Amino acid sequence: MRTFINNDNNEVFMTLTPISKGLLASSLAILMTACSGDDGTDGANGAPGDAGADGRNSLVNQTTLDAGSADCPTGGTRIDSGIDANSNGVLDADEVDQTSFVCNGESAEGAMAFQELYDQGVDRYLGVFTPMSSTLGADGVVEHVFGTGDRGPQCLRGGDYRMATRDGTGDALMIFLEGGGACTSQLCAATEAASNDQFRGQFGILNGSDETNPAADFNVAYFPYCDGSVFSGDVDYDDDGDGIDDRFHRGVQNTSAGLDVVASAYPAPSIILLTGNSAGGYGTNYALPLVRKLWPDTPIRMLNDSGVGIAFPGYTAFVANEWNSTAFIPASCETCIGADGHTTDYHKYQLAEDRNLITGFMSTAQDSTIADTFIGIGGEAFEAALRAEMADLQAAHPDRFRYLIAAGNDHTFLQRAFALPVGDTTIRDWVEDMIEFNQDWDTVTE
Repeated sequence: MRTFINNDNNEVFMTLTPISKGLLASSLAILMTACSGDDGTDGANGAPGDAGADGRNSLVNQTTLDAGSADCPTGGTRIDSGIDANSNGVLDADEVDQTSFVCNGESAEGAMAFQELYDQGVDRYLGVFTPMSSTLGADGVVEHVFGTGDRGPQCLRGGDYRMATRDGTGDALMIFLEGGGACTSQLCAATEAASNDQFRGQFGILNGSDETNPAADFNVAYFPYCDGSVFSGDVDYDDDGDGIDDRFHRGVQNTSAGLDVVASAYPAPSIILLTGNSAGGYGTNYALPLVRKLWPDTPIRMLNDSGVGIAFPGYTAFVANEWNSTAFIPASCETCIGADGHTTDYHKYQLAEDRNLITGFMSTAQDSTIADTFIGIGGEAFEAALRAEMADLQAAHPDRFRYLIAAGNDHTFLQRAFALPVGDTTIRDWVEDMIEFNQDWDTVTE
């Protein structure tokens, strides 16, 4: 069978928040009553049956396609999968059950990926802002500081936005979005100033000196978080009513300005790892169409650490409107925000749009920061929704989506617990398998 990755249903939005849909299971007990005669004598055990045949392995082959290929005009990868029926360790032509294609920089319909979002203006600030200073530190980190200006990059309470870059020894690029809460008129608990200190601390995946880190030799762009709108907002508010704005959601400006710096510094990476934790995990979804616009043909691995889109009815739409981030929701997508508030269909939309995108999600089963603090539904309801929504997403895109769910209620992995064992792997090894997109990369749950 030959299939293309496509999505005819136009699917969804992304990001933050709240209650999850109730997952109901019903059971029917059928009681059967026998007559009350005496039990008969048990018969003798039969002879053991013959041993069953050994199971067969599932194999995957990846073939690079040059530009001009009939299946991928812009080049890409052909992915064949099937069962090794003759047990020779090779996926023979007659054993291929499914074929899919990961094509460079185009949507399933052959147009530019995310064109509808560009038509809605998500890229409106690309090419608009430049840093007022870029300073190289003794540690090799270049800090780029932007002036606030008129509608320019800015932090939640009006401070300057800054981000950083660091040259690696390879040609791959990691774009890392930091976390730090969220701010709305209902609950404001977010980082209010931008700092690159966490990056300079080189924790986990950001450690360029750790030889076991699969991204150690990557060029790195680090985006501190200070806009309170998970890198998506574009609106200011006067919360105290004194006639002067005092809450600034400039996530789109901050992200766009920083990405322009990154595109100038690293114009032709071999691969892009777009990742982030917590608010930055949510932010990867907003940043994706901007990254694709600047690097139209580069393979992207999008790794979302603890920013999965589990929500409750009404909240996701509320924050999208309050932060003025609705341009990131395809207008043609009636299920962009699910009735339950989840954003699963938006991630399906992303994968259907961009055939050169590989996506991985990570979360603990009952992440208390999300489940209790920001969503307020509790760990058990969060876990039920998380497992159901991740399975649904993988079923829709089994060739390019995997997820990892660790036991417990801790929050984030990439910096805090990069070596954490989960199932039969570790966070670090799982990330490495994803980056390489090899046959060892698989869903892991505890």
